[in-house]
Amino acid sequence: MELSIPKSPYEGKWFDFGNGRLKIRAYPASKQGFAVKDGNVVFPGETGLERFKYCLEAWENYVTPAPENSPIALTDDVKKKVYDFRLGAVAIDGKDVTIADFVILKSDELLKEAVTAKKN
Repeated sequence: MELSIPKSPYEGKWFDFGNGRLKIRAYPASKQGFAVKDGNVVFPGETGLERFKYCLEAWENYVTPAPENSPIALTDDVKKKVYDFRLGAVAIDGKDVTIADFVILKSDELLKEAVTAKKN
């Protein structure tokens, strides 16, 4: 059996979000607590916060409110607050999407892209 083991996409990609940019990476299976049940993948042990913290690698142009407008360092504490309090919502296709929602959505898309690329 041949296995093609290309360089995996552990590096993130930049996405525009609101007035800033987010560097997001896929959440690898090795970090997920998952099981296969009745042919479906189930993620019983996964915590959303840990996933969010891992997937959001960096950000640009996120600042404190005026008049300071000081850059906000992306620390684990800041990530927790952004996740816990659903901060940074912007309207996308008529729906409010928070930074946390966007990060998880894009990390899922990146994982799907990686899996699809390996199959082709």
